[in-house]
Amino acid sequence: MTTFDLLLKNAHVEDPANGVSGICDIGIAEGRIAAVEIDLPVAKASEVFDLTGLAAFPGLIDMHVHVSGQFGSRVGFPMLVRAGVCTALNMAGPTSQVVGSLKDACGLNIATLEDASPGRTLSGTNPSPGEMVRVIETALDEGAIGVKILGGHFPLTPEAAAKLVGLARQRGGYVAWHAGTTSKGSNIEGMRESIELADGHVMHLAHVNSYCRGLVRGELAEVQEALDLLESHPNIFCESYLAAMNGTSLTIGPDGQALSKATGAILKFLGFEDSRHGMGEAIRAGAVYVLVEREAGVIRIGGEEGFSIWKAADSNILGSMDINPPISRLTLFLSRRASRDFTVDGLATDGGSIPRNVLLSSGLAVVAAGAMSLSDFVRKTSYNPSRLLCLESKGHLGVGADADITVVDQLRREAVDTIIGGQVCLRRREISGKGGCLLTTGRGVAAARNIGAPYKILECAAPLPLGDRRKWDRT
Repeated sequence: MTTFDLLLKNAHVEDPANGVSGICDIGIAEGRIAAVEIDLPVAKASEVFDLTGLAAFPGLIDMHVHVSGQFGSRVGFPMLVRAGVCTALNMAGPTSQVVGSLKDACGLNIATLEDASPGRTLSGTNPSPGEMVRVIETALDEGAIGVKILGGHFPLTPEAAAKLVGLARQRGGYVAWHAGTTSKGSNIEGMRESIELADGHVMHLAHVNSYCRGLVRGELAEVQEALDLLESHPNIFCESYLAAMNGTSLTIGPDGQALSKATGAILKFLGFEDSRHGMGEAIRAGAVYVLVEREAGVIRIGGEEGFSIWKAADSNILGSMDINPPISRLTLFLSRRASRDFTVDGLATDGGSIPRNVLLSSGLAVVAAGAMSLSDFVRKTSYNPSRLLCLESKGHLGVGADADITVVDQLRREAVDTIIGGQVCLRRREISGKGGCLLTTGRGVAAARNIGAPYKILECAAPLPLGDRRKWDRT
């Protein structure tokens, strides 16, 4: 009689939540962890993977990806699974598009936020409270767990953004903010303003490293202010990423300037005009790349070829610049609070269909350099994100936990196998996963049932306890 549907033998298991660090076997039954012990019997397993020389982590959770809408597409699903990701938070919508594409999700667990931006889901930069409530309510009913303010790209007034945060939190919704308003940009000043406008509400501040690019002051001065702000505002939760490249819209608006305010600011910082001509020159010069789908995923193309693609698309295409300074990325990744918890809670990628799914490749490079322990890397890429997303059954490999496991070749710093809910979604670097699971609130269950998709209900009113920050403002 079998005990395990799948038995993983001889892996180096790294599970800081349960104090496990060493060679163990992992038994999986009915999509959950059944045992983590030394020398589990092969005879009791239906299938066995020998992982000698490989490591097994609680499944990676990427808290910031794009697999839909203006900033992404469903091609991001296989890109994430190949990168070892088991669970991802899509930022942002359209929610209906995310839910509708779950059949193509390669086995991933997906939560999503709805875009709350003027000219997109909102009528203008200062919408009425009633209009904002309708966006929030519709998002929750369609399966989102909350909303994201894309202030750096498409800003609201400070007053409207602050009101939106409060209205979403009052309804139990998750709120994320790409810092920026009509008053301040996507920089350290915008970060400071967004934290002040959150007014004590629990809020996810997106990609902290992108506010420390030296656009206002030197990178180190901006990093220090960012760390001080986070230390003094325990209601703010955040992630950063380690990629040099950003991801942004290259669309030129009707006024002849970049439609995204963040893109326009970066063009100027790089020494080009914020105009159609300036964008074209930046692409030709190799300072800006266009993002293009190919069979294996998304790649970057610059120079004359990139310019031709951008021109043929009439500028309506995503792009990328190498704009994130290494000192900002590394300092934010490694810094700790006075309590010794990480100041920036999680490591994310802002990836998905943007080709920077580098949790393993970049994060493990820092581990290999001796700057971070393997245990702390797992904490930042799995355990901490599971707490922030209220996923009690993820982020660890305790008995009864979801069988989400990332199997890693540490020397090559890449995923070999990705196992999600007991389903083998990547085997020896080849995609095999089917379907996807929607992570939603109770209000989104109907949306999942309408398409016959598996779902898991999250409690998004406040994160689970994390470090010394155990008291939350649930409003």
